[in-house]
Amino acid sequence: MADHHYVPQCYLKSFNNIQKNVFTLSKQGKKIISRSCAQICYTPNLYTLTTPFALSEYGVHEDHIEKESFKIQENKYPKFLSELTKFSLNSFKIGESTIKLILETIATIKRRNPSFGNILKQHVLDSYNDVDRIEVFKSMFRSFGAPEDYLQSASFTDYINEFMERFRQDPRGIHDLYLTGFIDTDSIKNVVRTLYSSKIFVLYAPIGREFITSDNPGFTITEDNQIINFGGLGGLFEYYFPITPQCCLFITNSIPDENLYMLKEITPRFIDEYFTKKINDYSANVSMKTIIAKNTFELERIKNIGY
Repeated sequence: MADHHYVPQCYLKSFNNIQKNVFTLSKQGKKIISRSCAQICYTPNLYTLTTPFALSEYGVHEDHIEKESFKIQENKYPKFLSELTKFSLNSFKIGESTIKLILETIATIKRRNPSFGNILKQHVLDSYNDVDRIEVFKSMFRSFGAPEDYLQSASFTDYINEFMERFRQDPRGIHDLYLTGFIDTDSIKNVVRTLYSSKIFVLYAPIGREFITSDNPGFTITEDNQIINFGGLGGLFEYYFPITPQCCLFITNSIPDENLYMLKEITPRFIDEYFTKKINDYSANVSMKTIIAKNTFELERIKNIGY
């Protein structure tokens, strides 16, 4: 059995301390432990394809997703991240391909998370005997950023009906449906387009404070002030994703963006201790089981509050 990391080590290593470890806080046991990135945020064989449908439909081997789907992101992310997190007092510009690779990586990290897969699987189970199952799937795909013209097309209806028939014949297909989203990446590309067309900030934590992350990094604040794990990009939104202990991406479509040809403007913003704690509290809130930090002081604070 292979350990498949749903939060990639290339992301987690940005939170390494001088010992090249991170500190983790278990939400259940309330213990703070020092661990290497290789020891956390994985599930055995999570991305292994198992059904003949998935293997034959896409012409891939069972380990394709783990070995191929994330390779470009994981190889390039550390270098591209250094361009985004360089300290700056003024707005700066980054090449389109660089920022899109970063956005694709964080969108994929959200989709890699087991909590996303569980939502998708539950939708399938709930809609299996639902006469309005096409509408149920439309609502789900819409929340993930699928274009409306595709959702209203006959090809979408045919795709859902064909999938449901295959699921009836082999229930393992429900997991492989989730996995094939890493081969046919249209849903991820839709999220990237939405994020890229929005205003992007890099938030700097104040001296003496740090951003934390978790086994489910990133969250959205919707226009009705809901804090959600994934989605919520259909209306006005604020999207937060901690990328280092010092920096957090903040993306919003409520502020007009100004692009210059093939360059994307990134705006730095220095935030205070209160806002930093608020972001950390929300990060802890959407985590599944484990909260992660470079140092222990913020974990101690969160441990005392309780989540």
